[in-house]
Amino acid sequence: MKVKKTISRVLTALLIAVIAALGLFSAQRLTEYELQHQDNLSIVNEARKQFYEEDNDDHETVSTDIPQEDLLTRYNAMKEKNPDYACWLKISDTSIDHPVMQASESNPSYYLHHNINRKWDSYGSLLVSSSCTVDSDNVIIYGHHMRDGTMFSALDRYRKSKWAKDHRLIKLITDKEHRYYEVVAVIIQDASHPDIVWEDHIDFDTQGKSYHYGIECIRRSKVDFEYEPTGDETYLTLVTCEYSHENGRLLVVARRVQ
Repeated sequence: MKVKKTISRVLTALLIAVIAALGLFSAQRLTEYELQHQDNLSIVNEARKQFYEEDNDDHETVSTDIPQEDLLTRYNAMKEKNPDYACWLKISDTSIDHPVMQASESNPSYYLHHNINRKWDSYGSLLVSSSCTVDSDNVIIYGHHMRDGTMFSALDRYRKSKWAKDHRLIKLITDKEHRYYEVVAVIIQDASHPDIVWEDHIDFDTQGKSYHYGIECIRRSKVDFEYEPTGDETYLTLVTCEYSHENGRLLVVARRVQ
């Protein structure tokens, strides 16, 4: 009996030690994650201050519109910060108010894990696909769906019809213009077996190609925007992870409007 009690006490002690070690490990991971979160917020906020020429020290989205004559100056300021800077993306009533990097063909996934300062960052950056540029007929931008609500996680709101219809306008700021896009489709699919391969639809040299991409996106949309493509459209496609499916992807597709 004494031997059994001794073994039981040893096993209990070992179990407590394991639980304590796991608790300590989890606490360390949470602390590291929070530090990464704060670092990312600081980096993005600093870029916003420089881009909008604001002096605020909080992390709130800046609402100031940039005068047309200042666009090239702001663009060049971002280019000096990082030559791979491509444009600025903003969606009202979300935390999406970010610089966007241009992915390179030689290292297309680099900015998935590097920030605008070219430092390793688990949050990464928003990035234009290496298959296109901001002047392509379909501008594809990727971003992480972070569980703390940052980066492209706000795109998840487009799954709700009312919110999506109330927030259809997306702004893309280039060196030349404030470019506006209107959301026309919200798509959820398995990236391993996609219904539509967005990377296959970059340049539309005919109306038929533009129409085909538009109609295929609309047919698969989770939200009905009552929109019919004409074949004259160019598009913006925002892509992030989607967690209700294995290897899921959420696409928010918008057409350019004047």
